Amino acid sequence: MTPSANRSWDWRRWLRPRAATATASRPRPRRRTPARPNPEGPMRTWYNMKAAADGAAEILIYDEIGRWGISANQFVQDLRGLGEVSRIDVRLNSPGGEVFDGLAIYNALNAHAAEIVVTVDGIAASIASVIAMAGKDIIMPENAMMMIHDPSGGVWGTAADMRRIADALDKGKLAIISAYRRCGLSDEEISALMTDESWFSAADALAKGFCTKLEKPVKMSACFDLANLDRFRHPPAALVAAGG
Repeated sequence: MTPSANRSWDWRRWLRPRAATATASRPRPRRRTPARPNPEGPMRTWYNMKAAADGAAEILIYDEIGRWGISANQFVQDLRGLGEVSRIDVRLNSPGGEVFDGLAIYNALNAHAAEIVVTVDGIAASIASVIAMAGKDIIMPENAMMMIHDPSGGVWGTAADMRRIADALDKGKLAIISAYRRCGLSDEEISALMTDESWFSAADALAKGFCTKLEKPVKMSACFDLANLDRFRHPPAALVAAGG
């Protein structure tokens, strides 16, 4: 008898867009960066949302999406707290995270009455690239990157449990494809790019329709742990080197 026979196991908690492994197992413990800003300080510099007097607002997302970083629940509450604004500038530098949190954040931005402008300051990988699709304009400096791939996850339980998560992953992929359709590619082309775990330079993203405008390069530093990029199948060598 497996542990799941004695208690309810919420497999959805483990659903996240990361590289699949050869065997089904529990997710590995995640390494966290010790040198992050102090959350007890006056402002969490890796996540911030503020409104300006001119009717504009800025959202800074420099962390993972979901329970390890920025949850959809907190994000939606903060978004409502902005009140009536005419423009929201979203600045992204994130390796991704939880599928359903990311989809909820994307949907909340997409449904907002304000004009949404997204700038990928460093990297928008995995579900963070879906959040980027909420922008009317998606701006990338020439040295920024974007990555798209299939959602994946792990579950501990019976064969039926694993079939359920496989079905959920298929549905999650369809939901993600629907966000990427704005790029003008067919569903089949998008699906193939996701399956290949495609890493785009800013120029690549512009050519394929995943961003709308390039800007001059900027110098950025990540607030997330670059060592966690080993969750992906083939991240660019430069990013792996930067993570040590």
